[in-house]
Amino acid sequence: MACRVVSCTPPYELFGECSNASATDNATTEHSAPCLPGGCPGAIEQHYYDLGGPGSFLGAQLTGEMVAPDGAGRFTNYQNGAIYWTPGTGAWEVHGAIKLEWAATGWERGPLGYPVTDELPTPDGVGRFNHFQAGSIYWSPDTGVHEVHGDVRASWPATGWERGPLGYPLTDETPTPDGRGRYNHFQAGSIYWTAETGARVVRGEIHRRWAERGWERSSLDYPLTDELGTPDGRGRFNHFEGGSVYRSPASGGHVVYPQIRDRWAALGWGTGLLGYPGDRRPADPRRRPLRRLRGRLDLLRSDHRRARGARPDCAHLGGAGRAAEPGGVPGHRRVRRARRPGVGLRARPDHVERRHRGDDRDLQLSCRHQKFVG
Repeated sequence: MACRVVSCTPPYELFGECSNASATDNATTEHSAPCLPGGCPGAIEQHYYDLGGPGSFLGAQLTGEMVAPDGAGRFTNYQNGAIYWTPGTGAWEVHGAIKLEWAATGWERGPLGYPVTDELPTPDGVGRFNHFQAGSIYWSPDTGVHEVHGDVRASWPATGWERGPLGYPLTDETPTPDGRGRYNHFQAGSIYWTAETGARVVRGEIHRRWAERGWERSSLDYPLTDELGTPDGRGRFNHFEGGSVYRSPASGGHVVYPQIRDRWAALGWGTGLLGYPGDRRPADPRRRPLRRLRGRLDLLRSDHRRARGARPDCAHLGGAGRAAEPGGVPGHRRVRRARRPGVGLRARPDHVERRHRGDDRDLQLSCRHQKFVG
């Protein structure tokens, strides 16, 4: 029993009599109770009125509070949405396109489970989302509504959610055609998962190169790493089960298969002798880029120095050709070219060409020539 002062100022009355004296009220067992016993709203009803009740975006109530099919929670349907409740998650609303997507996944018995937030605006101000026990549903005007869950969803926050380099999801989580993995495509990349490789992020130029070759059904297979930066800070790469894709600002993206990659690694990767695959700006100006020619690696270098006036011996050119100077480079095969009447050959001995053959030890030195009319 609790005591409180009751005013009998008209039109109020206590027990049919009006008095200015203090009185005892036994209507409630606790003076601070928020409501009368048996009259308190449930969590769903309370959340409904917190959102604005019938005048809110949910509209009028359509059903009473019902038990969810899985027996764990309760829900109430409204004109434009629903509120779901469990003892572990509390009461949260779901409406619009996100509610329809959640229904398509199987409601609370699907992979997402129960909602753990109301529908909220995304931090970038473009989209909307609800988080659920085991995933999320995101919507934007450009991408529509898609769910992300499990390990793929766990990897997405590390990239910065929708404000990161991947952007918004473009697909629901989908099984791969080979049946081995799962993936979500995003606006600027993808996240792929298998039990053996885990969930890996592939994006940008590397993502495009992988797609051109047939995704996970190509010889590259599934990604083994997220996109990472190279130690020198110039490039980016993903390792895959069947090789790697490297890119740099100067060269774009290129596939490097295991045997070539191993040889490249032994030579120092992008900071070594070869630079980056297809690189037009090698780190050392004396070196020339690594090029792929019909499955063979050719290394073009111009590090032959004209020390002490030494030049390749091009005396065999004859005629108007420039004679070799003393101290020419001995022991290399000479290349002869036919002369035509009135046409001489001038040597350009300051460039040499070394070509890898087999074990990379059989090198050939040759003069390059230029015609002139004399």
